[in-house]
Amino acid sequence: MVQAQKKNLSNNIEEKLVWESLTKFSSSNFLVIDKNYCIYTVYNTVYAKNFIGKSLYDFVHPEHVELYKKKIKKVTQSKKADYIKVSGIKSATSNEKSWYKTEIIPIIQNKKVEYYLLVANNITEEKTLEIARNKSELEIVLSQSPAIIWTTDTNLVFTSSNGSGLKKLDQKPNEVTGVSLYDLFSTSDKEFLPIRMHLNALKGKKVKYEHVFKNVHFQTYLKPLFNGKKIVGCIGISFDITDRKNSERKLQEKERTLSNLMNNLPGMVYRCANDKHWTMFFISNGCYDLTGYTEKEMLNNKKKSYSDIIVPEDRTYIIKQVNSALKNKKHFELQYRIKPKKGQEKWVWERGEGVYSDEGKLLYLEGFITDITARKEFELKIKSSEDNYRRLVELSPDGIFIHDLKGYVIFANPSALKIMGINHLSELKNKSIFHYILPQYHSTVKKRRMEFGKGNKSLPFLPIKIKNAVGEVLDIESKPIPFIFEGKYAVLVVYHDLTQQRKIEKEQMRLQIVEETNKQLKEEIKDRKNAEQKLKQSLQEKEVLLKEVHHRVKNNLQVISSILNLQSSYITDEYTINLFKESQNRIKSMAFIHETLYQTKDFSRINIADYLTNVVKNLVHSYSLQKVETELLIEKIDMNIDTAIPCGLVVNEIISNSLKYAFINKENPQLYLSVKNYKSDLIKIRVGDNGVGLPNGFDYKSSATLGMQLIFTLAEQINADVKIDTNNGVHYTIIFKNT
Repeated sequence: MVQAQKKNLSNNIEEKLVWESLTKFSSSNFLVIDKNYCIYTVYNTVYAKNFIGKSLYDFVHPEHVELYKKKIKKVTQSKKADYIKVSGIKSATSNEKSWYKTEIIPIIQNKKVEYYLLVANNITEEKTLEIARNKSELEIVLSQSPAIIWTTDTNLVFTSSNGSGLKKLDQKPNEVTGVSLYDLFSTSDKEFLPIRMHLNALKGKKVKYEHVFKNVHFQTYLKPLFNGKKIVGCIGISFDITDRKNSERKLQEKERTLSNLMNNLPGMVYRCANDKHWTMFFISNGCYDLTGYTEKEMLNNKKKSYSDIIVPEDRTYIIKQVNSALKNKKHFELQYRIKPKKGQEKWVWERGEGVYSDEGKLLYLEGFITDITARKEFELKIKSSEDNYRRLVELSPDGIFIHDLKGYVIFANPSALKIMGINHLSELKNKSIFHYILPQYHSTVKKRRMEFGKGNKSLPFLPIKIKNAVGEVLDIESKPIPFIFEGKYAVLVVYHDLTQQRKIEKEQMRLQIVEETNKQLKEEIKDRKNAEQKLKQSLQEKEVLLKEVHHRVKNNLQVISSILNLQSSYITDEYTINLFKESQNRIKSMAFIHETLYQTKDFSRINIADYLTNVVKNLVHSYSLQKVETELLIEKIDMNIDTAIPCGLVVNEIISNSLKYAFINKENPQLYLSVKNYKSDLIKIRVGDNGVGLPNGFDYKSSATLGMQLIFTLAEQINADVKIDTNNGVHYTIIFKNT
């Protein structure tokens, strides 16, 4: 059965081939394949047996296999023949590749495509000539290309190089072939940019980079080179962009120069729309200094439009002037006021013009705005100064004349009119200045006028005499000054009489006397300062001496106290011992005064707070009554030494009495001392205890005890008022004047 089908197929094919051979396929090769691409038969080749039974794709070059599959699929679907213009077919006896033009013809049985007749025409010779021609043309193009084109293998060794750009590197085409990239750039660093980029390309990446080689700036495009799907190297093309880089650098420098110029101009460069808001498209950095607003705040009216900061009264004027200039396609110059974000109004000067398209349509406005507030203020000052000078001339006590070169008066201030004995300038009409100068001075004045012609424009005052309109002969001084008046040469003459000059001389004399007096006063002040310095030095010496005195007095009192202490150690009578202890405490109280004075700079007054605190603490320690609760409320008061000593002894006696008698069998013994300023110039001392109080019938005023006698005697020395309260202990209130 199979043999019958094959014979039937063979007959159909042979019949078809006979007709085809007779027409156009006489020099072609024929193959019949089935739907599985298996070769059934081959015609018109001596190597037929090498093909039969094998797959078509054993002979089709791999890069064309997919093309055959697509064409066969198309033929199967359309049942019509189709062509493959160029395809590579391997030789049946070797691996050499030949080029064929192939027609695929469907063989239909039972309305289905069961086989395919492949008619292959060998075009290897034509293709070889075409490749050679294309390669030659490509080599010519590459050699003339301004770029450098090259390939490298996986070891970064150049396999080819071409392009006229090699001339700039003193290289010839393919001269670097076989040279390693590392050797070309004289480096082994894989992080070196060209090396790193090649390594990236070998990983399958397309890269673009710029680098400088032999003072030429290149832009390089690099991608992997494949053989099938395998990366076998890199292919790259480098363009010389040195001129472009230089142009870019020059452009950047120009842009930077322009930017610096605009940003350092004392004002604002702008580009804006010609609308009611003057919408800003571009503003230089000077915007903030001028308006107080940043560029971002004003661009496209984001937070503030420029028209908003123009003083409303000036807006109509600006619109009118700008529109008038645009109508005539001329620039405009404006002066107007703006209200900045902070501060007072500013005067600004603006110069701008319209920018037009090729069709003459207005695109936008460009210009410059700067602050002229200072100039405006200066102009006002100049105007004010001119007014002031005018008033100064009019109010000057000196006579000021202006006359022409012939001597005719054309201006005179009120003082000049007064000197001349007239009331109005018209009275001097047609009268020369020589009309009033006495004749004997005419020649002198004329000689001075000739000095102007010699270029001497600074002449001294000249004493002359004039006779005014009322017949008075006046001694005056005259000083001429040449200048331009109302566009003509003229002479300004200043007249003042000698009386005024004498007054000035007298004033100068007085000033000399004052200066001499001041000089003498300075000498006297210097002497006084020297004396004061000596006095201070003497005072310092006395202070040292006083400190030494107080120190020695304190030491002597302590010696006496120590002697009493030693003496009391030989006494067995308790009463006598207490007398010795009381005497010691009184001595210590006085010693504290001298110790305090020794430690201060003021030998006439002491701080009573430190002094009394030491007295109380010493007494509590002396009587060994550490459990006594002591409350001290003593203000820091400076007290005269003559008052402080009696005051301290009084406190010493009261505290001693409390410590000796008040706390016998007393729980929670309390002792207090309060010293404060009282009223305007008084001191109030309160001292007492919560002890057992005074004995019944005890009269402190007639008491014969030494302690009580000392309290009232010492209080009397400082004119103190002493009051005693015996409720809940004994409480003393002592008030005296602080001197």
